[in-house]
Amino acid sequence: DKVVFLDSDIICTKDFYHQKRFETSEVHVKAADVSSYSSNVNDWDEIYQLFSMKCPQVKVQATVTGELMPPYFNAGFVAVSDGRNFSKSWIQVSQSIDGAKVKNKYPWLDQIALPITMAQLGLDVDVLDEQYNYPLHLKPLNAASRPFFCHYHNPEVIRREPIVNQLVIELVRNHKILYLLMKRFLSWRRLLVDYKVLANSPVKDNVVSGPDKWPEGHN
Repeated sequence: DKVVFLDSDIICTKDFYHQKRFETSEVHVKAADVSSYSSNVNDWDEIYQLFSMKCPQVKVQATVTGELMPPYFNAGFVAVSDGRNFSKSWIQVSQSIDGAKVKNKYPWLDQIALPITMAQLGLDVDVLDEQYNYPLHLKPLNAASRPFFCHYHNPEVIRREPIVNQLVIELVRNHKILYLLMKRFLSWRRLLVDYKVLANSPVKDNVVSGPDKWPEGHN
């Protein structure tokens, strides 16, 4: 009953299943990790005025820094009831903001446009917790409580999280196309190398590249 938009730098760490909360609202998003665009109401007022609207009085809290800000959400996970209409409106709002004199809009354009789109369409919003869009690049993973989705941003972040790295290896073993893509780039090839501990040094991974280190069956 929902269409889910996911960033490409997202990995699912456990089964994503239906929950009652997805029946009660039209759009589901997580507040931004940090106030990367602006927490200044005046800046948001200027953008809302482009669409003949007023900035909402309600505030949301950034999930990592705790900043209070006008509605501003991470675009890595967005679940909506009407994906086709929503995506069309989201693109149009983004293009309008892109064509206007708005400061600091890059690379946050899609996230700036997101609350405007929801307001334009009059959608009821469910603000999700971090288990649906966990900021792995900013916070280490709690092995005892895996989120549904991790937002990792780059392969170096995956490498410092052995549990997530193991998930990638399992995916590679089941989908050879991933191996063929990953072996082309050093930062991704490193994810397929065993972790090692150097003697007389703090624990860290000692990356040793080489075709003999790839998962069995893909040499």
